[in-house]
Amino acid sequence: MKSKLDRLINFLLLFLIFFPPLLFSSSTFEAFLLPKACFIFLMTALILPSFAIKVIREGIEFSWPVDIYLLGVLFAAGISFFGAKDKSLFFFNLNYLLIIYLSFFIIKDILRQKEQLKTFMLALLFSTLALAVIGLIQYL
Repeated sequence: MKSKLDRLINFLLLFLIFFPPLLFSSSTFEAFLLPKACFIFLMTALILPSFAIKVIREGIEFSWPVDIYLLGVLFAAGISFFGAKDKSLFFFNLNYLLIIYLSFFIIKDILRQKEQLKTFMLALLFSTLALAVIGLIQYL
């Protein structure tokens, strides 16, 4: 039986997987990237506290080649702060890297079972199907 925390993380992650392909806005110059990036940042910020509580309670397993490599790249990005000419741009890029890497660790931790993987793949499939239907309707 899953805890409430696991169910909350799964729900938010399903939301994160299903909606970004459907987000676009004509009110900005960047109609596709900006709404998706803002939504992904927001959802990751919502998932992160729940995931942090889960990690504190249960711990996290690191797999040697991939996880350690990603943490090393993140550490190297942090070290590059000392050589950065524009410190504000460095923090923006580091924030982006943190969100991407944290999303990876959250998804990797949640998708350990085949049933969960199947659920998330179906969410992605239905999101893509909805996007195709929207495209066909706009074309007709």
